[in-house]
Amino acid sequence: MIMTINLQGEDIVATISGNTKNVSKAAKLVRDMVDKGMFSSDEGYNRLLLQTALDKARCEMIYNGCSVYSKDRIIHDFKICLNSGMEYMSDELYCFFINSCGTIAHYNRVGWLDWYSNKSKLKELFKRNNYGMSILDYIPDRHTDSKEIVYMMLRLLKIKI
Repeated sequence: MIMTINLQGEDIVATISGNTKNVSKAAKLVRDMVDKGMFSSDEGYNRLLLQTALDKARCEMIYNGCSVYSKDRIIHDFKICLNSGMEYMSDELYCFFINSCGTIAHYNRVGWLDWYSNKSKLKELFKRNNYGMSILDYIPDRHTDSKEIVYMMLRLLKIKI
């Protein structure tokens, strides 16, 4: 199911996709925020609000043409990789890395995992991605949802900012 919700007038919309139950749940949460007048013209602020809805409903969301990520789900999946091995990486975590963090796909997930096969290679990635910059510097400032996730990952990897 796909649903589009106007957040503030006709210009700012969020598109939610997933199964009917989760899309309906996320849509209700977002509509409640709209009704309370919580959204503003600040994309970074809005992305954090949308992230809270995603943390409560398992679905996908696009805002201003870019994905919004659930911090709870991405960090949960990241902890599994740190504790059990990178081979346990979820598709959602892989997509976060290749779409938000400046890593190339290495053809597919298997190729990516071959390249970033352990915690030490992952730490190097956070310091210098495929574009020669730290992941934190690579992510646009307005993508606050992704930055929040990366801050948490840096803490889990014990990398000083």
